Amino acid sequence: MPNNNQASPLAGSVREAGRYLIDLTGPRSHTLIIQPGVGSLSIGPSQLGKKADLHVALDAFIDWTVFDAFATPAMYHASRPLAIYHLL
Repeated sequence: MPNNNQASPLAGSVREAGRYLIDLTGPRSHTLIIQPGVGSLSIGPSQLGKKADLHVALDAFIDWTVFDAFATPAMYHASRPLAIYHLL
């Protein structure tokens, strides 16, 4: 896998396996690892350990737009929610 690929801001532009620094809760706050054949991603508190792919604090603001660069056409829907959420 390539190391430390920077995700492009263009929707659907990232299609290669690798490690990508993303701004999920702040600048370069998380490393997203994409592996061939894996089509899911779990986000949760650090207490979940390896059950969550990315760890965030319960009160963290998440910028969901960081995933746009990794989106496939099937991920887009007319009722797409707002880009930034508060994890409850």
